[in-house]
Amino acid sequence: MARQLFSPEQRRRHVEQWQQSGLSQRAYCQQQGIKQSTFKNWIDRNTGRETPAFAPVTLTEFNATPVVIVTPDGFRIEIPVGSNHEQLDQLFQALGITHAR
Repeated sequence: MARQLFSPEQRRRHVEQWQQSGLSQRAYCQQQGIKQSTFKNWIDRNTGRETPAFAPVTLTEFNATPVVIVTPDGFRIEIPVGSNHEQLDQLFQALGITHAR
């Protein structure tokens, strides 16, 4: 299959159409015949970000509900109550995230 080339305007239009579609990146890319990794690069360039942005969080009171993180591309990460530092370190390592204690 020949590699399909998209102009900057076509890339921008696809990103806008995806944002308005309500579809996940995966579903939109399958529907449009675009490689998801390529599409993610377009989004990163369009937003000026090349890596996910994470901000430090300090919990001021105990909350029995799990922490839930949903990434812009629809991945959901749920951290159960009582997770220890080692488990979180393993999660961050698997995600390729470096962090400081």
